[in-house]
Amino acid sequence: MPFGYLLAGPASHLFGLRTTLAAGALIITAVAVVPLAIAQVRGLCLAPQAAKDADGAVTTTARAER
Repeated sequence: MPFGYLLAGPASHLFGLRTTLAAGALIITAVAVVPLAIAQVRGLCLAPQAAKDADGAVTTTARAER
């Protein structure tokens, strides 16, 4: 982020405000979407959940993997 702040002023001066904002939006979108292309990231699941048995004992159960 600090480097983005550092480069935003000169970039908007060179390329214009609209182009700089569009490029920033594309970069942010790519950073959010690209990790979804990694199979290991898509395969992550939530932490085990605590469940109560019929007798009131708390046990942890893992979520089913895909």
